[in-house]
Amino acid sequence: MEPSSAASDLPLGLERRIFEICALSRPVGIPKLMRVAWRVKEWVEPLLYRTITVGYTGGMKGYPIFTWEILDAAIRSKPPSFFATAVCNLNIFLPRRGHNPDPAEIMLSLCTNVHNLSLVSLDQFSSGSRLQSLVHSLPLAHLHADSRLLFHGIQLSHSVFARVTHLEVWTAPDPEAVTDTSIWAQLSLLPQLTHLSFGGDTSFIPQGLSLLETCKSLSVLISLSRPGEAVQRHLQALAQDVRFVVM
Repeated sequence: MEPSSAASDLPLGLERRIFEICALSRPVGIPKLMRVAWRVKEWVEPLLYRTITVGYTGGMKGYPIFTWEILDAAIRSKPPSFFATAVCNLNIFLPRRGHNPDPAEIMLSLCTNVHNLSLVSLDQFSSGSRLQSLVHSLPLAHLHADSRLLFHGIQLSHSVFARVTHLEVWTAPDPEAVTDTSIWAQLSLLPQLTHLSFGGDTSFIPQGLSLLETCKSLSVLISLSRPGEAVQRHLQALAQDVRFVVM
């Protein structure tokens, strides 16, 4: 655990910066760095929790795999202030209903500095208003969620969404929502929105021109699915706007 004499000759600030760069370049290796010395552990352990992906067994390359059990143990061993300052990016694959207390609600209540939030499977939320109450204090800038976030009671005029610059929507909305222009118009209430993408479905495309006109701050509108023939006439009009991109 003791550093070499050469390492100890480095200015402490420089030594810390070196370890932080190393930790951030490959977070999955942080547990090994934590064994170098106690001071190194104090420096890099918060970076282990900077990006948390939980509930997804596939994991993310270069990042540690968290389970609800691992996080539960960490929550029990650390003060709430640790998660409030350490976690910036939270990617939650939500469990089904029936957990008490709900682990997703616990994480959202503890990680109050999250600015990049991804939520997959919202089955346990009976309404968007319930989800809104859980994220109301987060400094959100990037938000990734399925269509129920937009079409089930969320009020995008709420102050929590005022700083959102990037919004990614997964899955197709309900059929009645596709033609409800008042629902799509909610997106214009996001004053800082610059990047908007839809994946898994192209039902938004007929509303694409309206989105580009009403979302004044929008720099790019992205379709992450290849559009079919049913929306070709809308695509021809959208193709005239350089902000529309198909990936």
